[in-house]
Amino acid sequence: MDDLTNWPKESKEYKVVQMVVDEEPCVRFQDDSDDRHSDIIKTLCNKLKRNFTATKDTEIFKIDNLRVPDLKSEWYEVVGAGKVDVDVMEHQILFSGDSYGYKIAIRKDHLQKMQSLYPEWKLKY
Repeated sequence: MDDLTNWPKESKEYKVVQMVVDEEPCVRFQDDSDDRHSDIIKTLCNKLKRNFTATKDTEIFKIDNLRVPDLKSEWYEVVGAGKVDVDVMEHQILFSGDSYGYKIAIRKDHLQKMQSLYPEWKLKY
């Protein structure tokens, strides 16, 4: 599916989640600094009109739409998360950091797969 990766249109810092969706690697970017990595997953689930599993409740909320999606479901797997610094003019993205909530970092092997699929972008770690 061509629209799984939402390539940034502006040069700035984003949060990022590395995923495999229906066996296809993708990267999801979100620029709202108030959002968490789990919000990026929820945004994709809503876009695709697909459900996510959430076995652990958040610390405060107990209702479904406020639950944190699991790292893995029957149709997706989150393999990495962190931040990126995007330079759209140069088609360059520098990946760094990790996800506090999920306790996972950027995965270099996933970036290598993405680089081979999208050679027009320079993906650096």
